[in-house]
Amino acid sequence: MPMHPEIAKAITEAEFQRTVIDMAHALGWLVHHTRPARTGKGWTTPIQGNPGLPDLVMVSLGALPCLVFAELKSERGREAAAQRRWADVLGRLGWPVVVRLWRPSDLPEIEAFLREWGG
Repeated sequence: MPMHPEIAKAITEAEFQRTVIDMAHALGWLVHHTRPARTGKGWTTPIQGNPGLPDLVMVSLGALPCLVFAELKSERGREAAAQRRWADVLGRLGWPVVVRLWRPSDLPEIEAFLREWGG
């Protein structure tokens, strides 16, 4: 059942992320997310290397193992060029690597995917 568009628009990216992570854990997935940290100059995500890696890295060890890179955006959020570059490169790897851009309105499909491929 699709999510009502007004409800999807009201969900923040942080709320959406918590929902996806909780859902994935409940369905047997391993999940990694690098959280930002507050510094004297504001919020930043300390990394070494190329920026733009998708928000979530998830692994299912179900009957058909699956590695998912998921970029999460609010309904109005835009994908940055660095994020698009990572998605393009990762997308070339092929199965069992899955690359997705998910929005709150995709929650029914996300749940179905996680259930189907979950561990």
